[in-house]
Amino acid sequence: MTDNRIRAALIVRPLFFLIALFFLSESLCSAQRQVSASVESKVLAKGKKTISKKDVFCKSDGSLVVHSYYDDADMYFLVSRLGVVKLYSPATNEVLNDVQGIMEAKDELLYIFANGMGEDLGISQYEFVISDSKKEDGYLKRTFISKISSNKCAKVEVVYKDYLPICAIYYDKKGRVLTKTYLSNYEATGNFIFPRRVTEITYFMEKGDSTVRLDLYSNIKVNEPAPEFDFVVPADAKPIDIKEIQKALKNSKK
Repeated sequence: MTDNRIRAALIVRPLFFLIALFFLSESLCSAQRQVSASVESKVLAKGKKTISKKDVFCKSDGSLVVHSYYDDADMYFLVSRLGVVKLYSPATNEVLNDVQGIMEAKDELLYIFANGMGEDLGISQYEFVISDSKKEDGYLKRTFISKISSNKCAKVEVVYKDYLPICAIYYDKKGRVLTKTYLSNYEATGNFIFPRRVTEITYFMEKGDSTVRLDLYSNIKVNEPAPEFDFVVPADAKPIDIKEIQKALKNSKK
């Protein structure tokens, strides 16, 4: 994962900010960080509101543990530093191994900010490069374009206030808005600043519909030990065959 400081040269910043950024970057690079937080998510889709909760445990080596709660059920998502994903259900003591493409540490906002990649919200990790930077109505706006022609998202505009990202708009190849993300309630935690409130609006062009998601972060801890950081699936957990699950889902739709 690359550091996004290379983009700082595009805008001349106040000396105090450059000095602060230097010391912040040094502290992030010099320590093996462990960061955890509790998240309450409220989703409004098709007129229905759902609420779920999760506890997130990030390590700077790229490993991630997410303990999710919904109603009376809970589930562990375990991501190794090599990107191997496991899903574990404590209630049934079942595990789904080597799940592909559902989660990476770089997808988790807490991990992005804690590891010094919050300036562009981590999009540089997905082969986006800055194409424009300008001031509009007192705000700094940067435009990033994708280097990969097959990407569904072709362009991202990020708006900054006091050099902190407060809004990101994601566009497809036709210039249509895919997602809008608003970040607020920034607070200093350890050696980084993090938005405690994140609102995401996802648009579904084909259906003419949208989904609104509000994530509220709390109880953020830095370098405080917790057993979840090193959570291991019990040795006697029963493996689940993903093909059987896919088959059952297919049959349920008939």
